[in-house]
Amino acid sequence: MTRYALPILFTCVGLLTGCATGYVAPQAGPTAKLRVISLKPNNNRITVGSDPTCVTPDAPRIATLGVNANAVRNAGAGSRVGVPLPSDELPKQTTEALIPAGKLFVLQGSAVSVGGFIPPYTFMYNYCRAALAFNPVEGGAYEAVFDQSSPSSCTFTLSQFTQEQGATWRRTPLPDTKVVYHACR
Repeated sequence: MTRYALPILFTCVGLLTGCATGYVAPQAGPTAKLRVISLKPNNNRITVGSDPTCVTPDAPRIATLGVNANAVRNAGAGSRVGVPLPSDELPKQTTEALIPAGKLFVLQGSAVSVGGFIPPYTFMYNYCRAALAFNPVEGGAYEAVFDQSSPSSCTFTLSQFTQEQGATWRRTPLPDTKVVYHACR
């Protein structure tokens, strides 16, 4: 095996698995708007989970945010659906999507950051995952911030947008949102 075989293999697998998002926005029924922001520019995968108590593997992908947003076909980064107060984050670190309202919605994030390559054939990386579940209201607008706070730890924070008198929008943090970190078995 050549010295560069494993890094090339990881790159090919990453590009092949990123060919379609898998997430389909609701075509009927009540909806809400969601913006997801990745604070770190590493490889972040944003998905829709099925279990509010753990992070579901192989979940439908909303977007790949960060460095791989340019490398993955149909990455979903930079999409807009009209969430108020546009983000100052780079388009490749932000995405917006319509989500189902009136029922539990599970948002997941996973981050991979490369630590380096140490011969022979040792690829160093850090990985973390987090999920949050919330009940979006019909017509609501939300913002989830995904942050890899340390190399092996990541989290979500969630805010809701409300409109005050005079058409001024306000971002209100939802601190009671529970974040889970362990994988479903």
